[in-house]
Amino acid sequence: FVSALAALHGRNITHRDVKLENILLTTQPTAPLADFGLARPFAPGELLSTRCGSEEYAAPEMVMGGRYEPSGVDIWAAGVVLFALLTSHLPFTLPPNARPKVLYSKICRADFRFPDDLPSSASHGHLVRKMLQPDPRRRINWAGVRSHPWMAGV
Repeated sequence: FVSALAALHGRNITHRDVKLENILLTTQPTAPLADFGLARPFAPGELLSTRCGSEEYAAPEMVMGGRYEPSGVDIWAAGVVLFALLTSHLPFTLPPNARPKVLYSKICRADFRFPDDLPSSASHGHLVRKMLQPDPRRRINWAGVRSHPWMAGV
């Protein structure tokens, strides 16, 4: 799915609803993306402002309601997916009976932890932390994701 997202962005299309439920499992070693209902083309350098997608996967700049760079929000959501695939749970969830503001605060601070039995210092943790960098200007880009040592052979 990372290659598919990078290819989409290479064609100036953002998905904006990357989540586990939109990644298909097949018998092939690929994971196609589904549900392009929120996808849209964008011009290089264009900033978007529509809040959309699933909150647990939303980048800080999206939950804050500001303008955002399309690639950055899809990279963030892909980081959430990778974290979930590694740990079997999402990094940011809303506790029962809590207001959405609690979730937004966790997202904006990138307040997540890898389980103790899955050291975050390993290569996978390094990549996920770069993808879940709350400052979009410091977040890894698609070229960095694809060339990361953990992505070798993917």
